[in-house]
Amino acid sequence: MKFEVGLIIDVEQTIAELEADHYSRTKLVLNPGEYAVRGSIIDVFTSNSNVPIRIELFDNVIDDIRTFEPSTQRSLSKHDSVEINPFDKSIKHHEYVIPHEILFDLNIGDKVVHVNHGIGIYQGLQRMTFGKFEGEYAVVEYQEGDKIFIPIEQLARIYKFTGGTSPVINSLRDKLWEKTQQRVKKVVKDVAKDLFHLYKNRKLRDGFSFQEDSELTLQLAESFPFKETRDQLKAIEDIRKDMEAPKAMDRLVCGDVGFGKTEVAIRAALKAVVSRKQVAMLAPTTILSKQHYEVFKSRLESLGVNVEFINRFKTRKEQQGTLNRLKLGMIDIIVGTHRLLQKDIEFSDLGLLIIDEEQRFGVIAKEMLKKYRSHIDVLTLSATPLPRTLYMSISGIRDISVINTPPLARLPIITEAHEFDIDYIRDKIKFELKRKGQVFILHNRISDIVHLRNQLHHVLPDIDIRVGHGQMSAHQLENLMMDFYEDKFHVLIATTIIENGVDIPNAHTMIVNNAEHFGLAQLHQLRGRVGRNQIQSYCYLLYRDKSLFTQEVKERFEALMEFSTLGSGYDIALRDLELRGIGNILGTAQSGYMEAVGFEFYMHILNEAIASEKGEKHRERPYLNISTRMQAYIPEEYIPDMSIRLALYKSIASLDSKQAVQELVKECEDRFGKLPENLVVMLQLISYELQE
Repeated sequence: MKFEVGLIIDVEQTIAELEADHYSRTKLVLNPGEYAVRGSIIDVFTSNSNVPIRIELFDNVIDDIRTFEPSTQRSLSKHDSVEINPFDKSIKHHEYVIPHEILFDLNIGDKVVHVNHGIGIYQGLQRMTFGKFEGEYAVVEYQEGDKIFIPIEQLARIYKFTGGTSPVINSLRDKLWEKTQQRVKKVVKDVAKDLFHLYKNRKLRDGFSFQEDSELTLQLAESFPFKETRDQLKAIEDIRKDMEAPKAMDRLVCGDVGFGKTEVAIRAALKAVVSRKQVAMLAPTTILSKQHYEVFKSRLESLGVNVEFINRFKTRKEQQGTLNRLKLGMIDIIVGTHRLLQKDIEFSDLGLLIIDEEQRFGVIAKEMLKKYRSHIDVLTLSATPLPRTLYMSISGIRDISVINTPPLARLPIITEAHEFDIDYIRDKIKFELKRKGQVFILHNRISDIVHLRNQLHHVLPDIDIRVGHGQMSAHQLENLMMDFYEDKFHVLIATTIIENGVDIPNAHTMIVNNAEHFGLAQLHQLRGRVGRNQIQSYCYLLYRDKSLFTQEVKERFEALMEFSTLGSGYDIALRDLELRGIGNILGTAQSGYMEAVGFEFYMHILNEAIASEKGEKHRERPYLNISTRMQAYIPEEYIPDMSIRLALYKSIASLDSKQAVQELVKECEDRFGKLPENLVVMLQLISYELQE
């Protein structure tokens, strides 16, 4: 299909042709093969382009054609014409994570937090007339069936509740919420003080200025077999600036498994080695240290960098030899576990310490790490994808690089749900073994895990099937995982004791038994242990009893089956990730306080506390009241999708200046087309009320 400015088109026919060419209709276009229609706007992400296109109509005439950025939904450049090809699945593109500012994904029955009234249940949007004017109101229900009706211009007062537990609904008839809020605000104020104190101290610390990038840096970048994502490049640049500066670096790099944190660390390590400094790479377990050693060695050995490791799999004599070479400066990069923190470790000239998953180290190890931070550059890696709100709040205090961009699209993990059937499991295992792969079977009950192994052994008598669980010693588990990693056996039945961070590159099938007992975030993480390369991977969700297959379980499974691509899990697992993010950055105790008020409202309180600590004057947002003075709603024909409409209402409620109103008008015209008359009047009235 070819479109050009001035061409008359039939919208229904265009939709039919897109469907015939295997394009899928979505509310937001983020990935290749998707299209969306909103009023006078048609968005399409064609396979022959790196960015999607937006066609704006005036009646049935193409008025404008432009490309747009998926992650912001804002336009990039104008075009006179464009061709849309049938969808070609063989072309790889980046996948994009839906920004939370663009979708306020609130469903009836969700828990919300109102600043003044506390935790209630969202009951949807309702069109109502108060006085002479019709408006749209968000309805929130509290204990005793009490309800409040929030006009759209005050939607900034409610936050979606996300947390690890199901919260108690507040009553409008007591002062419990007021007391909870005061308690959390007091604790958060102390957190902000501590963070700011750390920030000021770090800025006073002198460090080593590493050399500027060299020819070796370019060679390393060119040898990377993948295309770096935007976030990866940004993290590499952040670290380059830190290391070349005269202050000691202490940067945290956050990003989900498979998003490319290790490559970022490798680039930093080479920069240190080029400046004749040694590098220590510290991992929480032996198997992770082994993985890091192999990756670092494969990437850097050809450039003349000497990489070695130290862990319990080396004999005492071998370890002593490694320590001697380290002390003499014959080793450039040493990879190991907390063994690297013991007293007999001496470096010739350590310049960079890289720590993987610091929160998994014990108290003693963390104390020992503090002494390193006083004089050398430290780079910490974390597999917690940091929610943007947390990042924005603390990025001015803690040096953080966030890798939220997934790598180039990998094959989706095909996810299926099925009733438990030993023959079904046997067939899936046989299929995987036939193509020389490995199989994870997740069975979270120690009491009958051996029984399951025996059942499988009966139908697969020639297959080496091993078991791992929490009653085994740490050494037994470590040896088991090392054997699995080295492909010495092909089927592992294990409880969730088997750590998350282990990458088994040859495991392409995950079978989760009794999957109905797991939450959505946990199932997503379990599935993430397969599907890390270009081989088609599978995840099978097995349930024991159809009577346990409730509507909630059904929806959970459907969500996993729908969101099967890498990166889509960011939203699926957001609740869990927010908790882990808080625990990793602010300390695990903070998770409890956050759960009392929900993540979003907690971050609002933290933002205010940090601003106060920095000496920034708190600017109270004007209390808007327009619903009693005009028709205050967005017509459904302008924005049919409720989650997008809610997000826009929240943006309207957050406006705090005339300039912000002008920016919102431009964004609406860009994304949705010409504003309807009542929205124009609404924004004009808000602009009039706001003071610069």
